[in-house]
Amino acid sequence: MGTYVNLLEADEVSAIKDKVFELRSKWVERQDPFFYTIGAANWLDVNAGGSMSKYRSVMELCNPILLREFRWLYERLLPFLASHLNEPVQITSSLGLPGFHIFLSHPQLVGSEKDMLMQEWYIAKLINPKLASSPIHYDDFGRFTSNTGKATLSFTLPISLPSSQSGINVWEVSRRDTAGLSINKERAAVLSSPKTFYPYSLGQLFIHDGDLYHQPVFMSSYIEGESRITLQGHAVLQDGVWNVYW
Repeated sequence: MGTYVNLLEADEVSAIKDKVFELRSKWVERQDPFFYTIGAANWLDVNAGGSMSKYRSVMELCNPILLREFRWLYERLLPFLASHLNEPVQITSSLGLPGFHIFLSHPQLVGSEKDMLMQEWYIAKLINPKLASSPIHYDDFGRFTSNTGKATLSFTLPISLPSSQSGINVWEVSRRDTAGLSINKERAAVLSSPKTFYPYSLGQLFIHDGDLYHQPVFMSSYIEGESRITLQGHAVLQDGVWNVYW
């Protein structure tokens, strides 16, 4: 269901973390005071009541920063993905670069994993914008997969982790298994299927196809000053080439 690969050494992870905090004035506020990104994110800027216009606006702001400060990281990541997939891989100027989720330790993030699907979360956030929860979802590649079938990939590279448990829950059920179901039946199908927790480790890339239902586990206890920072990205196969984006 998921694959771990050691990608970075400890000193490289530390250097990236330091650089992310150096760039704090460039963080995109998502839910102050604990959730930010560096980068445009499909799930936030398009799917969560956003638009391609918003996505492009954030992308145009963040892509130059990401490429200037982390070019070496992409030069490490892309050849590995090409080797892993055994097909060409590229980033393009028309999509947002893989970017950073930044969660600063906060009591609201502790135990925020709820039995809530993503579409329920979107509605709940409209009602209560301050809601802090981690919904169950599959990755919706949406309009970014215009001419591909099922060839998709999602990845997470931890850069900073809290001392408490942090990782991802993955259920053995995919979007194809729940197609056409009502929201209540979809939720029941997911929650009744086997679940595996995959713990994250610094510098260790976690890869999955994005089709299985999954849920981030942010932190299991609050310790002031800690953080959970991850490089996030997706890839879709289009015309024989994997386009990497976020």
